[in-house]
Amino acid sequence: MNQKAVRRGGEGPRFDVASLVLVAMLLAAGFILNMTVGKALSMTGIQPEFVISSYCLAILLLRPTLPHGVLIGVLAATVIQFTTSIPGLEYVCDIPASLLMAAIVRLTGERGPRGLVPFLSTCVTTAVSGLIFATLATVVVLRGEPLAVVAMLPIVIGTALANAIVVQSLYLPLRSAFLQRLPSTGEASGTSRDDSDGVVQGVRAEGGSNESLDVSTATTEAVPDVYPGAAAVELQHVSFTYDGARRRALDDVSLTFGAGSFVGVIGPSGAGKTTLASVVSGAIPHHFAGEFRGAALVGGMDTCEVALTDVSRVVGSVLQDIDAQMVAADVEDEILYGLENFGFERSAIEKRVSYALRTAGIEDLRRREISTLSGGQKQKVAIAAILAISPRVMVLDEPTAALDPASSRMVFETLRELNARGITVIVIEQKVALLSEYCDRVIVLSQGSVALDGSPREVFSHSKDLRDIGVDSPRVTRISNGLAVTGVLDPAEKGFLTVSQARDGLLGLLSSTPVKAASHVAPSASPHRLATPAPAGDPMLSLRDVSFSYGVGKASVDHVCFDVGAGELVAVVGQNGAGKTTLTKLMNGLLKPGDGSVNICGLDTRRARTSEIAQKVSTLFQNPDHQICRQTVLEEVAFSLQLLGVPDDEAFQRAADVVSYFGLDPEAAPFTLSRGQRQIVALASVVVTNPKVMILDEPTSGLDYRECMTVMDSVNAARERGCAVVMVCHDMEVVSDYATRLIVMANGRVLEDGEPSVLFSRAELLGKACIAPPQVSELSQGLADAGFERFRGITEVKDIVDVMKGLVG
Repeated sequence: MNQKAVRRGGEGPRFDVASLVLVAMLLAAGFILNMTVGKALSMTGIQPEFVISSYCLAILLLRPTLPHGVLIGVLAATVIQFTTSIPGLEYVCDIPASLLMAAIVRLTGERGPRGLVPFLSTCVTTAVSGLIFATLATVVVLRGEPLAVVAMLPIVIGTALANAIVVQSLYLPLRSAFLQRLPSTGEASGTSRDDSDGVVQGVRAEGGSNESLDVSTATTEAVPDVYPGAAAVELQHVSFTYDGARRRALDDVSLTFGAGSFVGVIGPSGAGKTTLASVVSGAIPHHFAGEFRGAALVGGMDTCEVALTDVSRVVGSVLQDIDAQMVAADVEDEILYGLENFGFERSAIEKRVSYALRTAGIEDLRRREISTLSGGQKQKVAIAAILAISPRVMVLDEPTAALDPASSRMVFETLRELNARGITVIVIEQKVALLSEYCDRVIVLSQGSVALDGSPREVFSHSKDLRDIGVDSPRVTRISNGLAVTGVLDPAEKGFLTVSQARDGLLGLLSSTPVKAASHVAPSASPHRLATPAPAGDPMLSLRDVSFSYGVGKASVDHVCFDVGAGELVAVVGQNGAGKTTLTKLMNGLLKPGDGSVNICGLDTRRARTSEIAQKVSTLFQNPDHQICRQTVLEEVAFSLQLLGVPDDEAFQRAADVVSYFGLDPEAAPFTLSRGQRQIVALASVVVTNPKVMILDEPTSGLDYRECMTVMDSVNAARERGCAVVMVCHDMEVVSDYATRLIVMANGRVLEDGEPSVLFSRAELLGKACIAPPQVSELSQGLADAGFERFRGITEVKDIVDVMKGLVG
């Protein structure tokens, strides 16, 4: 197929020679049945017309375009000519009928006809053909009375119902067989022996044993046929423009993802990352409307020429908006959903569910309702649901956006295990430190095109270029790049990708070079983290022995006590399920404490009205889509002020200033923006109110580097104006850069409350909370423990570079 051909979203398989052969076979079968079974049944008063049933089945299976529907009608009418006594009349009857059938089937969407659509569409098509035939034969050919047609209606209706029953009975088994065919290769169906007899190994359990999961017991193949030796995914000059968009989301992208590769994709918001994932998963062109150019091949199959269900058997997807992916009420049913839809046997389902839960580390959540899970726990459930199906390719759109550091690493360890067993992994991720450690290749997208493509070391060596694009680099890589620029490291040396590489490299340099430590002064703290001293007087936010539980069971927040003063930015960290999001809802009055008290600027949340609390505190939710409700960005931001009683003129003027500060399009519809841009819209709605207290639940989740800096700089500016800020955050680099104070939580309790650089140096504490320290903190602690005390407490890249330059420069 011409790679530059334009295809519209929602198109079915291409109508080719193989399709014509299928139509001919069905029509031939229909003709034979008409001449045998049909004649026998006619003696009983049942009047099926098997040729019409045949072309209805052909259209249902192929979902042809309307012109191809007409072609099928011509072929069918030609066949029926051999069974009729009125030559030429069938062309007038069956061409319009087949065109109608094709139109009905095209309206069923990208997944093809489901439910009773085959029955109803065949019934209507047969009735239309029969009525045209009856009318023309009676009135025109035989010159009879028009009312005579009425007498033939029972026969027409009977034939229509008989055809509909035949088609409804045959469609599903024929569809299942049709899905297994290779497009025009002539090769037999069925996976290779390696695939059909394959075993997916489980993650190594404690104690060193390996558990395995037999995946060969499905009633249908878990993975459809693909071309032997083909790349896992190949994009050939792919461009895509969403309907109504002014520019291409992807622009002439050509990429090949080899079988068994582990590829990371990064880029600023709006670069085309999610669109790329949609192309690989087949959602484009089957689900999203727009103009698609080029070809996307999955295992050699063109995604435009097979059904979306075919692609989903090869490619498992984890969406960026995790709530949009949840379809069941509880965790077990969520994992069962895909297995049942793909027709796995009952005996295989239990093994797969247990394997997926164990691999994702959520066995304890098996009976939990989805609505009670944290965002990070939902991410794990979505990954488990995909793991259960065992696809050949996994594409994940920011799978760790809502996960704590330990859980994020566990997800990547799981992906590495799967990748080692031959599964191709394509992961879109903003956590570049994880990509540099786990991926064998990194692709950088910018404005819909490929900006950089290479190994992690090759890509992240261009840290300045990446920042210009809007992408961060691992902090240790920035350290090696900075040392190369200052001449401390040879530019030809390989850059650091992990903390262990950086520690070993710097210790080697320090031990082999005369150290000038005596004349070097330790660096001062980073200026943007110097908090304004809290004014004397009552705190802005005070929690006293606060506990809360969702119904009967373990408390989500358990006897928590702390104060937050004006000008403080307090980061709350801990693993998923530690109670952080529940704590934010207690701090803004959405939840009332079961025990203890929450006081906001003198208001006790147990007694104060919601409207009173809203005058003092503003909240950014974990998912921005839960608080966006207006038609334009400007209206959304102004709405926050209108709720507080600010006059419309003033509200829109203040909103316009904030929207301009964040660089947003005031007239844009919020839900047409990227996830990161929607996050900024939600934050703008918080900042515009100038609250006394600001509660932020994962404010940087899903943001690119540039957006993250914009968001956190605005939050820091609010803090400097005297706002008390409490921020739940899983990005320890952001916490290290901006927090003036750190609260570490686990199991609903506060483990420690103190200065970030001090707490980040306490490995035992971080281990209890499943928190990994920022790269710079971990590196500086390692160098200090090795005897170079000048590094102790350093949290900034620049400070590490300066100390190294002072010591060995």
